[in-house]
Amino acid sequence: GAGFSLVPLFNNANPDPNDPTNWRASTVLGGSPGADDPPSFLPRVVVNEVLTHTDPPLSDTIELRNLEATNAPIGGWFLTDSFSTPKKFRIPDNTIIPAGGHLIFNEQSFNPVPGVDPSFTLSSYGEEVYLFSADTAGNLTGYSDGFAFGAAQNAVSFGRHLNSVGELQHPAQLNRTLPGLNSGPRVGPVVINEIHYHPKPGDDEFVELRNLTGTAVPLFYSDPANPQWATNTWKIAGINFRFPANVTLPANGLLVVTAIDPATFRAKYSVPAGVQVLGPFTGSLQDSGELLELLQPDKTDELTPGVYFTPYFVVDAVRYNDKAPWPIDADGIGPSLERLNSSAYGNDPVNWRAAPGLASPGLDNFANRTPRVFAGLDQSLSATQFPIDANFSGSFVDDGLPTPPGGALPTWSLVSGPAGVLFSDRHSLTPTVSLPGSGTYTFRLAVDDFALSASDDVVISVTRSPSQVVVLPAGSTWKYLDNGTDQGTAWRLPGFNDSTWPSGPAELGYGDGGEATVVGFVDTDPVAAGVQKNITTYFRTTFTATQTAQYLALTGYFRRDDGGVVYLNGSEAFRHNMPNGVITNQTYSSVTVGGAEETTYYPGTINLGLVQEGLNTVAVEIHQNSVTSSDISFDLQLNATTYPANNAPVVNAGGNQTIDLSGVAMLSGSVTDDGLPLNPGHFTNGWSRVSGPGTVTFSSPTSRQSQASFSVAGSYVLRLTAGDGAATGFADVTITVNSGIAAWKQQHFK
Repeated sequence: GAGFSLVPLFNNANPDPNDPTNWRASTVLGGSPGADDPPSFLPRVVVNEVLTHTDPPLSDTIELRNLEATNAPIGGWFLTDSFSTPKKFRIPDNTIIPAGGHLIFNEQSFNPVPGVDPSFTLSSYGEEVYLFSADTAGNLTGYSDGFAFGAAQNAVSFGRHLNSVGELQHPAQLNRTLPGLNSGPRVGPVVINEIHYHPKPGDDEFVELRNLTGTAVPLFYSDPANPQWATNTWKIAGINFRFPANVTLPANGLLVVTAIDPATFRAKYSVPAGVQVLGPFTGSLQDSGELLELLQPDKTDELTPGVYFTPYFVVDAVRYNDKAPWPIDADGIGPSLERLNSSAYGNDPVNWRAAPGLASPGLDNFANRTPRVFAGLDQSLSATQFPIDANFSGSFVDDGLPTPPGGALPTWSLVSGPAGVLFSDRHSLTPTVSLPGSGTYTFRLAVDDFALSASDDVVISVTRSPSQVVVLPAGSTWKYLDNGTDQGTAWRLPGFNDSTWPSGPAELGYGDGGEATVVGFVDTDPVAAGVQKNITTYFRTTFTATQTAQYLALTGYFRRDDGGVVYLNGSEAFRHNMPNGVITNQTYSSVTVGGAEETTYYPGTINLGLVQEGLNTVAVEIHQNSVTSSDISFDLQLNATTYPANNAPVVNAGGNQTIDLSGVAMLSGSVTDDGLPLNPGHFTNGWSRVSGPGTVTFSSPTSRQSQASFSVAGSYVLRLTAGDGAATGFADVTITVNSGIAAWKQQHFK
């Protein structure tokens, strides 16, 4: 607003245009359009600390700091409490700030005549303070520095502060250091301790506060001398929440402010009974980041008779973000933002982390946390042979507590679905799981840190793929009629007598190249010049279909030149390159075809209601696009999408073994199956004793992999049996069990 433009701090490089510290006001009034701005040689002098709320003997004070390594002459520059009115207090001529030094101006300097412009004071309710560079004639020269500030506590200053990522801030200071290096930000007594700004679906927003002190903190104005203002309560700006009356935060205690009903929130998240839950707040936590401020009321002032004002000063502030350097795992996948050190400055991403587990309202940020578990994405698999392997990809995040053990144990289990699954390793995050057939499987990944546990489920849907069965192959033998007669519609029917028609294998055509059978034509108009070929040629054949009730689809692949219609058992199945409506022997195809179109097989979907169990009749009419066409071509293949006949499971019980009576036999059988019939769609298996002198105990009798122990020595035949609901297969294995005397002798008689 003073006539200067905005230019990069460095003409040839601006590493981050979104960073305000990389910009400055132009050196030249009005800017330098079309040219680089001349470099500025003005010293970098900043407003370093200001004191705005004072009672005698203190007075309002502005501290300047020279950031240069050389002296900074600032005589003739201006200080103001209004950016739009720069020229209020003119710094005396010949004023110099030493290299790295400080200089203060108090109210006696910039407010010599109170209430009369250009004298000014700094409002304890909040306003702004700026320094402007100027030449000896009082003309502004483009440099300025300053900031806006809010309400201040009495005798507490605001000071310049760069956080860990270089963001310039001006928080309330721990101590006044006028003049001198700033003491650093004031923290507490209450801080924002946890922020759940973007919960995953089904979870809820909240803000957690923590009392850093060993005494209770009333969250309302508490002054025995002014009890009438006790109704002025603390607020959280950003979520539009005002604390109810008479709320006190216990010594070292936690408090949660939630977006939903407090009782519902407490029950949902098991908030400890000693932690207050308040809400709901009427605002919202922005998913993309925003500024949260915890505000405390000061004493209410009477501005004019009957007009009162209550200033609120910032106790704690956090401008969080969903992008680095802020922890991005807090953005929508479950964790909250947690303050790493509650007693350290909070408006800095270095002091925050994404919770290692779930959000923890009402719990200490460094107490043992429930692991955060992800079982992976749901999967859909399809196969014609089983078992089929599914590859799992689970993960978890844990805080490493308690110690010991300092770790967590993942374990997979089958929650629901067909039995008989086998894990390559139940305790691996990425096991391979063998599935016995089609069905819906729900698996659970549970993670236990030996004090707390959590789990997540993943669903694997498995289907038995149908097969493509050729019921009428390309190159089949066809009856054909090429004499130009009109066959009407009867020729399409299964009972039509085509015994006099010639026959031959496809491809059928005029013999222009590649045909297995050459068909003829007639001159339909001998009087006309040239040969007027018949438009339509007829073809018929049959095929046998079985188990048509299991057909899922029937598809024809039609090679035609130029166009044609396919009929199945007397009804039209589909047409290609033919016009709509009734087709006669004088109907031309829609367009002429040539090139690759003459050898392409075009698909057509056939209504399953047209196919019948047993013998089926296929009739096809090929139509030319003109009577002078040089060729025709025809072939047809029909594919059924179906399930083949069921086969019994194929079983292998593994190799024969010899063991000692005191040991166990490690049984490792295998089963392969076709996944039929569709109900149940999977096989089951189990071990049994066929013969042997004693009893056999199986550790997992219904698993293909099991251990077997024996009551007495001898020879045993064990059987692994597998069934698919309609057929059964089995295989045997012989286990020879020795008494173990030889081993006993070796141990005791060396």
